[in-house]
Amino acid sequence: MDLRQLTTFHRVAALLSFTRAAAELNYAQSSVTAQVKGLELALGVQLFERLRGGVRLTPAGERLLPYAERILALVDEARENTVGRSGPSGTLTVGTTECLTSYRMPPVLEFFHHRYPELRLALRPATTGETHEALRQGSVDVGLFTEVRSDHEGLCVEVLGREPLVAVASAGHRLARLPEVTTEDLRTVQVLAPEPGACYRTLLEEELTGGRVGAGRAARGGLSRPWRAA
Repeated sequence: MDLRQLTTFHRVAALLSFTRAAAELNYAQSSVTAQVKGLELALGVQLFERLRGGVRLTPAGERLLPYAERILALVDEARENTVGRSGPSGTLTVGTTECLTSYRMPPVLEFFHHRYPELRLALRPATTGETHEALRQGSVDVGLFTEVRSDHEGLCVEVLGREPLVAVASAGHRLARLPEVTTEDLRTVQVLAPEPGACYRTLLEEELTGGRVGAGRAARGGLSRPWRAA
């Protein structure tokens, strides 16, 4: 049981909705569900009963709620009255893609939580294009995305690393039996790709149409995208 789980439980209990709590906390709904489930596992009880259109507290949830309120109030009081606190505080809003949110952000969030306890990170999952626009409008403070370009007007971009782009097929697929899969091979099969406008799809389309790289270039292990921050 940790403070984040208690905070999430408290907001779901107040709003009686996982969806509304996720929106208020700037979490993905799956994250809110996972935090409540983790709290239930830690306590060994069910805290919410799902209903059509919302949820309600179970008797165990009703008993926990006043304790959660007292604990969170004490935490706020301790923060406000701690002498000599230092470091950044407030909220840092980060716009990032769903892939980076799922696979790259968890250790970043853990690091910031321990290094800067007064700083709250709010994640805003979006497409790369939406993140660019949010940065220009000032609705997010930092953007993390994967793409080749770095010359975006009005944005200061720094490369943080590279992400591989690989072709994946079932073990029984004919491409899986080849020692090397080329872009020419990929043109002969149906490809499951992200939605139009997604950065990974743009790179894949450039490869398959010859817009950036010759048709003979190997797709397996041959493509990567810089991981950038703006």
